[in-house]
Amino acid sequence: MFSSSDATRCASVPKVFIGATCYGGFEDIQAMVMDGTFQNAVDGTLDDSGDEEIAQLKETMTSEAYAELLKQGEILTIDEGGSEMDVWAEPFAKPPVVYYEGSPEPLEEAEAIASRILVRLKSGDIEIVWKEEN
Repeated sequence: MFSSSDATRCASVPKVFIGATCYGGFEDIQAMVMDGTFQNAVDGTLDDSGDEEIAQLKETMTSEAYAELLKQGEILTIDEGGSEMDVWAEPFAKPPVVYYEGSPEPLEEAEAIASRILVRLKSGDIEIVWKEEN
């Protein structure tokens, strides 16, 4: 999601604006339709920051929350002794996938992958950080 202050950063073309707010491109709008937030944006009732919800999911530290974050486009960086690897989902790919350890896995496996990551995190084998938007 983008706020009105991000309108000039909206990188996809064509850009979709509702009022003065850029909501991204095709995939962004498709995600909004799928998660039920598009109509709220049209009606002007959407809290388009989404920051609070995402922050709460990141703090939850459950496989369900992490899988949801990946499906929403968040990118997780795993640091294993100085070697870093990103985990991300591509829900609109054909077929939808999540990339983990350099390989595409079915999106349905996102929760199982998140569970494996959390086990490794709790054992101290890895450190993780969610990438921030630039």
